[in-house]
Amino acid sequence: MLRRAVLFVVCFLPALSAAQRAQPAVTGIRVTAEVASGLVAMPIGFFGGGLATRWVARRFGVSDDEEAGTIGTIGAYTFAAVATAVPPTLIGNAAPHTTGSYAAALGGAAIGGLGSWGLVRLNQPAGRRDAPCHFTCIASTVAIFLLPSAGATLGYNLSRRWAGPVPH
Repeated sequence: MLRRAVLFVVCFLPALSAAQRAQPAVTGIRVTAEVASGLVAMPIGFFGGGLATRWVARRFGVSDDEEAGTIGTIGAYTFAAVATAVPPTLIGNAAPHTTGSYAAALGGAAIGGLGSWGLVRLNQPAGRRDAPCHFTCIASTVAIFLLPSAGATLGYNLSRRWAGPVPH
């Protein structure tokens, strides 16, 4: 019974809220495409941004490997968030007469990234790297990868508005 109530709230409350704000409807196919494409863009932004930032740091005279690595890590996370927010915005703005905010998608990706970072910290048992991975470990690993993309999709879709005539 509790599961059904939670499922109802998760699935239908955003739709009811969107209808009250005269927000464009979001289809399951569009949300799936936004999350999946954000999931693909995230590692591209992470690795590409990290390598590019480290290269730029080297070009500007950073000679210490640890310092260049730290700068590269900051760049990797930054570019991962930037890249993750692009696909939901492009896919969402492809619908006729609707518009949404890239900044909202970027904010959602950043919040999802912070959630992922928190899950990573929770999953590191003190001094036990050889501990077996059970269901919760697997589920949290999946969530670590999905949270930034899901956050970007949610942020974008909450900012969607009609850009043309509102259908009745």
